[in-house]
Amino acid sequence: MKKCIITLVVALMAIGAEAQVTWNVRLGGGIMENGMAHVCVAPRLSVQSNIPLSSDLGWVFSPTLGSSVSIGADYYSIHVDFPLLIGYKAPIGRSKLFIPKIGPVFGFNKAYGSSAFIVGPSAELAFEIGHFVVAFSGYYSFVKRKYEDIGVSYYWDSSRYQNVYSYYSYEQKHSVYNASLTLGYKF
Repeated sequence: MKKCIITLVVALMAIGAEAQVTWNVRLGGGIMENGMAHVCVAPRLSVQSNIPLSSDLGWVFSPTLGSSVSIGADYYSIHVDFPLLIGYKAPIGRSKLFIPKIGPVFGFNKAYGSSAFIVGPSAELAFEIGHFVVAFSGYYSFVKRKYEDIGVSYYWDSSRYQNVYSYYSYEQKHSVYNASLTLGYKF
């Protein structure tokens, strides 16, 4: 076990020594599905690492940790996603890069008391201008989330002089998605 851990640490040190790994932290907002097929605007925080895959620093592997939270009067929704993106740094000017990225996304969504895993495709269009980063990103989950709602309706029954209550339940299945625009700083 010790040999595996030491080998992993040495491999990560070699990647860091040989390649110029950069990090960026971004904050912004976007739209996300928050339950019952409702769409809302929510703040978003993303932390991303860009690990070069080639010696010319063109191809990059960009694991990202993103989170969106939306809280309203009668709902809440929490998205935590982990896209594993691969992209290419295309220079578009002095100290300016355009980096389109695609890859799978994994994560978790919780809304209205129900939860679902996020598994599907994701994409990102990022612009690096010096140390500043502007990115448009999004994903779509193939996993359908089941939402179940239970409610109570009542009416006045004048023949018995009382309120009559009836309970109802319905179920919907739909996918989770997120699209956001974030601004940040590259380290």
